[in-house]
Amino acid sequence: MASDSFGAQKRLPGKRFRSGVLGDALSEMYKDVEAGFTASELNGIVMLQHDFVDAAGSDFDIVITDALTLIDVTVIKTSGASGGNDNTLRVVNAADEPMHTAINTTGAVEGAVFRMTAGYDDSKASVAAGGLFRLEHVRPGGDGGMRVLLTCRRT
Repeated sequence: MASDSFGAQKRLPGKRFRSGVLGDALSEMYKDVEAGFTASELNGIVMLQHDFVDAAGSDFDIVITDALTLIDVTVIKTSGASGGNDNTLRVVNAADEPMHTAINTTGAVEGAVFRMTAGYDDSKASVAAGGLFRLEHVRPGGDGGMRVLLTCRRT
């Protein structure tokens, strides 16, 4: 509350306000506020991270416990130049359907930042609880070290 006339809530969880019209109304309002906070926590933004070291290209599966929808991908180079080859990363679902166009880090130096900019397919971006996001890391040459950040929304 914005008013300074109300002190901190000292009511323990599960306890009711005094009975009566005002107490019952406050108890019901308190339940609504608690439900609102719970809903906002459940439907919040989730960041998933994976670091690829400078090694041969490989896939990595991120198994999720909650249903999530991918809304953005950020790649940060964590090691030297990628070289002149097609070093890419893309996120696919368990059926190997791409959620966006591959992010190309060719020629990038350490600290360079890339974001998903094209080809986002929202029909493939939602993954059910227990499903996975697969990071497809293709590294034909150069240095492939990168940090991958997936920004997701709980659904």
